[in-house]
Amino acid sequence: RPASDPTWLFAYGAHDETGAAIEDLRFRRGQRLSQFVPVPSEEPRRLAGDHLFAGILFNHYGHFLLEGLTRLWALRAAAPDRPILWLRHYHRPMRTWHGQIFALFGIDPARFQFVEGPRRIDSLEVPEPGWMSPTRYEPDYFDAIRLRRGTPVTAGRKVWLSRSRLAANQGRIVGEADLEAVLQHHGWDIVHPETLSVAEQIDRLDGAERIAGFEGSAFHTLLFMDVPGRVEIFARRRPASRHFGIIAERKGFAQTVHYPTLDYVSGAAARTVSRLVDPDSVLACLVP
Repeated sequence: RPASDPTWLFAYGAHDETGAAIEDLRFRRGQRLSQFVPVPSEEPRRLAGDHLFAGILFNHYGHFLLEGLTRLWALRAAAPDRPILWLRHYHRPMRTWHGQIFALFGIDPARFQFVEGPRRIDSLEVPEPGWMSPTRYEPDYFDAIRLRRGTPVTAGRKVWLSRSRLAANQGRIVGEADLEAVLQHHGWDIVHPETLSVAEQIDRLDGAERIAGFEGSAFHTLLFMDVPGRVEIFARRRPASRHFGIIAERKGFAQTVHYPTLDYVSGAAARTVSRLVDPDSVLACLVP
């Protein structure tokens, strides 16, 4: 649930049979933690049997890949009939792309149980998270989330990850559509990730010689594959998210972050709408 104090991320709690807090189940992001909820006064409903704790089902695509699938290595290794326990992010339901991702990994959502109130669990295994933003990450995380291995680069295949069809309040770049018309003329494949299934996004990116676009969660799709080509991210804020650098370093692909001049239009944080001041400065990085 939302935290009562905005300095916390959100609120939930877990306790052992003595009532002592189980600190390892708190969510961490850098120095910030989830707010701890005390033992409830009402009698919790029992969840019988042995469960595997998956974590938080984030409703945001990028956060889900980095922080919601942080225990994917354990989910893939678990027995196919073992119940998997999730916390919903602010009680939000699964989205279509959640189901598509689980299907790609052969994980049946029928196994999922969602904690919507106080529960008493007979037995709960809590796997070590493979990624803890922003600086803790383990090889098991990168190995477990990889779906495509060893695809060779296709010479001349260039993909631009577009934001031009996003909703007006979703961090659009004013002027990007005009930029894309020039890129398309020079052989770039303009991809609008939100119009494709996750599997289709992987297909469009896998083996590309060059992948570029304005900074955004669509670049996290690269976690699903080896990246034989070069990636170029045009930052929407300064500095760009450090996650993209970590992913490139751990997966071993070449990546450059550019800082084009953008004028503020509206919104805040990741939802900021900006205007591209000098499209030619972007084209100079991409078109010979």
